[in-house]
Amino acid sequence: MSPIIVNADDFGLHQDIDKGILQCIEHGAVNSVSVVPNSVAVDWGLVKDLQAKGIKIGLHLTLVGEEWGSNPVIVDSWLPFALKIFFIRKKWHARIRKELKWQLAQFKQHGIELDHIDSHQHIHVLPGLWSLIYELQIQFPNIRIRVPYVTKFRLMKTNFSGLVLQFLSLMRKREYRSALPCIGLKHSGNYTAKQFKDELK
Repeated sequence: MSPIIVNADDFGLHQDIDKGILQCIEHGAVNSVSVVPNSVAVDWGLVKDLQAKGIKIGLHLTLVGEEWGSNPVIVDSWLPFALKIFFIRKKWHARIRKELKWQLAQFKQHGIELDHIDSHQHIHVLPGLWSLIYELQIQFPNIRIRVPYVTKFRLMKTNFSGLVLQFLSLMRKREYRSALPCIGLKHSGNYTAKQFKDELK
């Protein structure tokens, strides 16, 4: 096993994203992908081929930005999602549990063995959603959960969402002690090769 897991999120979200990720895989730069199962663009045959080649496949739990598979719901971003969990918790818990099962079922239906779980905009670390994900990991201990925490302040995104993410991630790490530290969060979506190299150092 590689000492570093280089994971590409959003696989299946758009053909141009997939094209870029596939180029990285071909050059040996990526050894893991997280798939958006409720995207209309996801190519399950391609996902299966990647797994056959030794690429680790994960669920990129997508509850914001894309329509849910179990219910025609779209939530724009993590903040309104967090507010819904907080203010109408009981109702949203039932909906989220149903959608989580639907998204997991897509992998089983297509014969894909899951290596890990993470989420779009890292919302799985939010209170109320983390407990559902952690329950799943207890049932299936071979499935890893990404906990997006960094080891140094200079590696984190220093806006409001970045501060919230690190606070929640450090709380989750206390429960899930085998979590690995991350890089690639500070300039998410806008990295250069030099920035990655500096973070790895």
